[in-house]
Amino acid sequence: MDARPQEVAARLIRICGAGRTLVVGWPGLAEALWRAGVDAVILSPDEEHPVGIDPTRYVAGTLGDLPRLAVRFDHVVVAGGLEDLSESDGLTRTLHALAALATRSVVLMITPDAQRARAWWEARMFACGLRRHPLTQRWTYYTSLDVDRGSLTLIGEPIPVDAFAAFPRGRIKDESGAEHADALRECGREADAQTARYLIAAEMVRTGDVVLDLACGAGHGAWMIASGSEAARVIGVDSSRDAVRYALSNFRRERAPLEFRAVDRPLDLSSLADASVDFISVISPGAVSLLGRPLMKELSRVLSPGGRVLLCGHGAGSATAKGWDWLAPGLGEGFIPERMWRQVAGTTPGFEHLDRALREVPVELGEHGMPSAQAAGTAEWLIVAAMKSPVGAGKHGYRETLFPDYSHLEGFDLSAFARDYDNPWLFRSMVCIGPRMGNDAQRVRMARQVLASARPGSPDHGAAVCVLAYASLAGSADAMRESLRLIDEYEPLADGSPHAWRWRISNRYAAAKVKLALGDRAGARADFVACGGMDVLRFSPLLATKTVDAWCQAGVISLLDGNTAAARAAWVKGLEECRRVVVAPWTNVWGLPHQPHPYSMHELSQVIDAGSLCASWMNACERAAWQPGTAWMLATRQTFADRERLSSQRAAYISSLEAWCDELNHAADWHQGQSQAWEKNAASLVSQAEELRAWNAQLASAAEWHTQERARLEASVAAANAALAGQAEWIKGLEEGKAWHESQAKTWEEHARTAGEQLLGVRATLDEVCSEREALRADLARAAEESHALRTLVEEQHKRGEALSRTLTQSEQAAAELSQALEQATGLCRQREQELAAQHERAAWLESQCRSLGAHAASLEEARAWFESQRDTWESMAKRGQEANRALAQREETLAQSLRTAEAEMASLRAELARVRSLRIHQFAWERWRGGRAPVQADEGR
Repeated sequence: MDARPQEVAARLIRICGAGRTLVVGWPGLAEALWRAGVDAVILSPDEEHPVGIDPTRYVAGTLGDLPRLAVRFDHVVVAGGLEDLSESDGLTRTLHALAALATRSVVLMITPDAQRARAWWEARMFACGLRRHPLTQRWTYYTSLDVDRGSLTLIGEPIPVDAFAAFPRGRIKDESGAEHADALRECGREADAQTARYLIAAEMVRTGDVVLDLACGAGHGAWMIASGSEAARVIGVDSSRDAVRYALSNFRRERAPLEFRAVDRPLDLSSLADASVDFISVISPGAVSLLGRPLMKELSRVLSPGGRVLLCGHGAGSATAKGWDWLAPGLGEGFIPERMWRQVAGTTPGFEHLDRALREVPVELGEHGMPSAQAAGTAEWLIVAAMKSPVGAGKHGYRETLFPDYSHLEGFDLSAFARDYDNPWLFRSMVCIGPRMGNDAQRVRMARQVLASARPGSPDHGAAVCVLAYASLAGSADAMRESLRLIDEYEPLADGSPHAWRWRISNRYAAAKVKLALGDRAGARADFVACGGMDVLRFSPLLATKTVDAWCQAGVISLLDGNTAAARAAWVKGLEECRRVVVAPWTNVWGLPHQPHPYSMHELSQVIDAGSLCASWMNACERAAWQPGTAWMLATRQTFADRERLSSQRAAYISSLEAWCDELNHAADWHQGQSQAWEKNAASLVSQAEELRAWNAQLASAAEWHTQERARLEASVAAANAALAGQAEWIKGLEEGKAWHESQAKTWEEHARTAGEQLLGVRATLDEVCSEREALRADLARAAEESHALRTLVEEQHKRGEALSRTLTQSEQAAAELSQALEQATGLCRQREQELAAQHERAAWLESQCRSLGAHAASLEEARAWFESQRDTWESMAKRGQEANRALAQREETLAQSLRTAEAEMASLRAELARVRSLRIHQFAWERWRGGRAPVQADEGR
């Protein structure tokens, strides 16, 4: 296979799940699934299994044995072998067996060919009881669906048996005659485009949202949203009861938060209470006709403050763009445009020649506050996400959707928005990262509206100030100074609620960041110290992400100012703050251990990471004087949160590279197709040029023949004219003879009668000659006209031949340029593949580094635990050491005194010894001791 088994296993788990899996044709994928903890089994034709591998991981058999397997699996992956089967060789039987064998998904990895491309395989899959998996386009991106390079991955989902029997075609006609199609069982661009729009809807849904899919049709879109989001409920509504019956039969699954309702009219939402829905999708082709002011008013009624609506309409340049204009007035009333996408599907008139495209484009507001359709350029469809403005909503009807209900938990403050906020809807709309407004400019505009209308000192007021403060970091110096003024104004006004205290801490931290951006390092350190000194336990230990990091930043500034003692003192306070909040009660950390707060442990890990930075700086600060770069690197080395963030960034980068490679492959295919088309066009032009050359040759020969005929006719006319001139002379002579005969009439009567008869004959001949002359003149005129027409035609053909020659030359040049562009694109693809390989190697190195860092962190944690266990012992040993040191000091003093006394005594002894040595008796004793008898005898004799 082209991809690595580890990557395919990870994608398979993310999209289909990690249930019991049967793998056919790729043992490496099964091994990768085993390492991920998945219960995977290999279908193998070999009876002998590798030594050491659990034999129950293997099932003997081939693709032909699938219908005989008695055990069902959650997922079946077929990676090879299907291409070798034809419909007569059992392909249909095998696909039917796969649909019966799998309970959740069937993954087919196929090598396509020209005759059996994606659409061919999908049609066979649909005919055998499978439909597209609702998350298929998370595996193969929408813009890459036309590209079948090397391998093709199709993910199917078994259709319920009774539903497949009742609706074998995936289509249904309702009571009005309208046809509803299940896009998950349809081939072609229209179905692909519709499923791509529903995936955008699923990604926009927030945790706990109640979702309404208006004009849901066959129900496939509601099923995609329920499968690809964290929605609490998904409600599909349609005016066709037959379509709702199809949806209930095909998409109702146990424990799935999905329901379908039939209504009398398309806009009849009377069964839904005010503010009871958090997300509404109006994106199926059948819903486009509903767009307009009445619909927007009804959607605004059922949508909660801060709720979202995703709308789809025809874009600029589309033949039905008028439908988008109908929506403009309604969307501008109480809705905030948030994001916009441009989609080309190639299914409507005017777009058939374009490639697939789905791009997010900047939101440019036009009339009525509506995103301008022209701003997106040429678009077959425009998709707009808008938020119902939460400004001024109040507490009435508020319901918590993001977090579990902890209202019964005494002392819980973390998500007590309804208690402390005047408008609790603001938290998910303006504050909470992820669920909040995704358009930065619109979020700042919302914060300014809240600031202008909120109660001074309320948490609403503090939240708006914080949003503006962080937004000012990307703005001008005046904007940053204005945010500092707002922070200073809020602090004395803040009420006594825990959430107001939370914003005091967060805003003071933000003020320090703003002052750093303004270059006021002393002011920033003062704000960091002030923030670090505020008690986060009045709100939640999780807010220590601000206070602990504030102490860390204050220490860094002191270190850079050369005050190492102040820096170490700040870092010690950061570590003490970290320990204090971690050992504090966890009510405002996880709420309840059996129903934990969704973000609590992630944020607590960030508190520990901030503390680890303080410890790292303390260990590295001594190097700052002589190894400043190394000290900085050691102090800011990766923490666990950094590793997780880098891992997610790496995954996102790899995904973007994969999408880019898919687009490059698609571009290469397009260039290749264009090159082939130009080559065919050039060959056609060459053949046409050859035909024109042959025709020109024929025209030249015809022109030569006409020239020869003209010369012959001109010679005939000249001969006829000469004959006529002779006849005229003859007639003149005859007339003279007639006069002579008349004068001689009496004499020559007989001759006159004869001459008269001859004259009559001559006149008849003359008439015939004149008529022949006129006929010849007419023939000559026609010949001249034909010659002129032939000359004109020849000239036109010559001009056309020259134009075609120029076109042929230009085509040859364009073909050469396209060939060169294709070579450049191929080289770029090779370069990108090399870069991707390098990135994969870098990713592998990062993973090894992460593993080593994890092992090192574990050893550090063990060392810290051992240090904690040994600290008391060491403290008692230190005390005994101090007492021993004091005793040793006293002993040393005594010894020093004794040494001084001994030295004095030694000096006196040396003096006495010198005195004794000066005595004569001492000399005698000395000589005797040194020895010998002579001195003794001498002494005795004396």
